[in-house]
Amino acid sequence: MNRQELEIKNIAALRALAKVHSIRLRPSMRKSEIISFLLGSLWPEEKKETAPSMEKEAVTVSKMTEHAGEGVKQKEKVDVDVWAYPEIPMEYGINQVVALVRDPWWIFSYWEVTPGGIDVAHRTLADPESRLTLRVYDLSGQTDLDRFWDIDIFHRIGNWYVDVGQPDRSFLIDIGLKSRSGAFATIARSNSAHTPPAGPSDRLDEEWWTREESVASDEGRRLPLEPLEQRRQAISATSLFSQGLFGK
Repeated sequence: MNRQELEIKNIAALRALAKVHSIRLRPSMRKSEIISFLLGSLWPEEKKETAPSMEKEAVTVSKMTEHAGEGVKQKEKVDVDVWAYPEIPMEYGINQVVALVRDPWWIFSYWEVTPGGIDVAHRTLADPESRLTLRVYDLSGQTDLDRFWDIDIFHRIGNWYVDVGQPDRSFLIDIGLKSRSGAFATIARSNSAHTPPAGPSDRLDEEWWTREESVASDEGRRLPLEPLEQRRQAISATSLFSQGLFGK
């Protein structure tokens, strides 16, 4: 098969031909590159130009594909460029701690502190045996940070589920060093995290009324009837009419 015979085929047919001969093609290859690669792999004597360079390392993975009209899943070999995605760094070189609400009783926190940040905290405390610590503050109903508890941690990069145990309250987390005497040197401070209530909201703000629910009267606006109460009254009225108590 020569180049002219290959050029009349579409890309799908060319890839199918490569698959039959167990030839791996990169997903990003153009038609001309596929033709050159096939010529170089199957018919070297017909090859008229150098096959595309495969400089980057490629790995083969199994991909589940479903062929239209067949309803049968088959394994297809595809090439994945291992350099297509950047590697996730082990650390970012910053001092930070983040607080995320999980539910009314738990907050998820993750952090990173740098060796330089730890050194500064060590010099502040003047205690070589000070320990890395999370300090959790309860912000609800206070103007200063006088209600807190501490959690010992053992790695400068990590995460922790904090059991705050109280719904509908605001919390703040510091990460720092705690000395043997109890002194604390903050390295980084988190955002404020507010846990949601443990049950349905009791707010019935006018902001959430619909026009159909709002009822105007001479005395002014009054609260709409609850949907269940409206249904109960409708059922009661229907029952009375069915018994002939009205309309006589």
